[in-house]
Amino acid sequence: MINKIHITYFRVIFISVILLMAFVSTANDSVLHTKVYKIGLPQVPGLMSRTEDGMVHGFPLEIFEHVANDENIQFEWVEGSWDYLFKMILNGEIDALPATQVTNERKKALDFLDNTLYTMWSELYIANDSEFENLSDLTGKKIGLVKGDNNAKGFEKYIEGFELKYTKIIIGSHIQGLEQLQNNEVYALVAPSFYLKSGTNKKIKKAGLYFNPTNLNISFPKGKNIELQKAIDNRLLLYKKDPNSIYNQLFVKYGLSSYNEPSYTAPQWIKLVSIIVIISIFVVVVFLFLLRNQVKRKTIHLKQGDVYLRRTMELGNMGSWEIDVSKWEVEFSKELFEILGYKEQVKLSFSYLREIIYPDDKLRATQILFESIKLGNNFDIEFRLIKSDGSLIYTRQIGVVYCDEKGMVTKILGLIQNINEQKNYELELVKAKEKAEEGERLKSAFLANMSHEIRTPLNAIVGFSSLIGRENLSPEKRTNFYDIIQQQNDLLLNLINDIIDFSKIESRSLILRFTDDVDLDIMLKGIHETFIQHCPSTIQFKYLNNKFGGNYFIKT
Repeated sequence: MINKIHITYFRVIFISVILLMAFVSTANDSVLHTKVYKIGLPQVPGLMSRTEDGMVHGFPLEIFEHVANDENIQFEWVEGSWDYLFKMILNGEIDALPATQVTNERKKALDFLDNTLYTMWSELYIANDSEFENLSDLTGKKIGLVKGDNNAKGFEKYIEGFELKYTKIIIGSHIQGLEQLQNNEVYALVAPSFYLKSGTNKKIKKAGLYFNPTNLNISFPKGKNIELQKAIDNRLLLYKKDPNSIYNQLFVKYGLSSYNEPSYTAPQWIKLVSIIVIISIFVVVVFLFLLRNQVKRKTIHLKQGDVYLRRTMELGNMGSWEIDVSKWEVEFSKELFEILGYKEQVKLSFSYLREIIYPDDKLRATQILFESIKLGNNFDIEFRLIKSDGSLIYTRQIGVVYCDEKGMVTKILGLIQNINEQKNYELELVKAKEKAEEGERLKSAFLANMSHEIRTPLNAIVGFSSLIGRENLSPEKRTNFYDIIQQQNDLLLNLINDIIDFSKIESRSLILRFTDDVDLDIMLKGIHETFIQHCPSTIQFKYLNNKFGGNYFIKT
């Protein structure tokens, strides 16, 4: 009996709960279908508006009408500018506002559907007779921004990074902005994408600048009209699942997207992974392509550099070498083998390197090398090497020492230059210097001798000139002294001519001329008369006239 009472009691409670839920649902459904909702109709030319025959135009408005008809929702349109209607939705004066761009700031003040209408971009529009190539064209221009429009805010945020100076013209509505753009009161107008359909206005065109992608949705006052939101959200979800629904038909009508029925719809995570994989493969392919081109360019550059380096080494008659200190192995470059006269390139030991150093230079060269290894210093020395044919060449050796982390020398890189020509040139310079010094010495001796030779006729001229002036001098002696003075004058003149000829010899301008035969007897007599006056009394200086019986001539 007690069990029956308990079962009956629970049945009553269960039926009561079901009836209560049905009553609440019926009451909500009754409110949903009996209330007339106020829906905002923004006047945005090209995107949303009411046509002349009273019909609404634009994807957000038309899709809302179809949802309302399918859900038996009663509503009335409230028309106005976007800024005006947005203030009304914030104040709860209207129940819904289609075509509201979703932002984090708006999410704090409004509710949105879970299913967005579509993703919309912002665009820049200019007059048909204006030109726009890049952002720098906006410098100093008037840009129309509709008050309260998220597209305008997106433009300001987008343009901040470019630091362009332009003039902001705040406009009350999109209609006013369209008029100002047509009248050239502003250079450009910021508006949503699809603001102008192709061919609707011949005076305005798209600038080709897209920015600020945002989701387009239907907004509601915060915390209000929850049942209305659920009804619209559920209906939109059904539309999106049906390829032939009015939702997809309007997408095609307004050129937002095209829809092809798929044979299989993959899960969202598979689509996401597939996109990531495709993007990754594309990035890898592009990276490999760019890397390959870069490696190719670098390879060509290195080959060209190697060619230039080899040419430079050949022109400078140079070669390189490397010593591995740990193994005491020496490697010569191709150019160095050619300098030393070797046809084949072989790996050499350090002991072999010492063997080709000329014996007189070997001690000095090895001491400098070992000192560099010990102290870690670079070196620059000159010594002779023995070529393969046994000949010697003068070389200049430049070595650079490389050490490990502990400071120990591991290898030495060096450069050898054949300086035979330089050394030969230096030897020629030394010989030329010695020759010049010898010539200078001979010239000095000549000038010293000439000064002595000049003094001799001068003394004779001065001496006989003083004697010829005496009163007790006989006419015969006077005539004799006069003849001597004339001879010494001729001798002095000849000496001076000899000095001039010597100068001509040095300047390579002397011209040789042949003279008549010279009478040796007259020449010797003149020498005797020149020096007799200066000869000491202790010396008998005589001229033996015609001792050999006759005159002697020197043939020239």
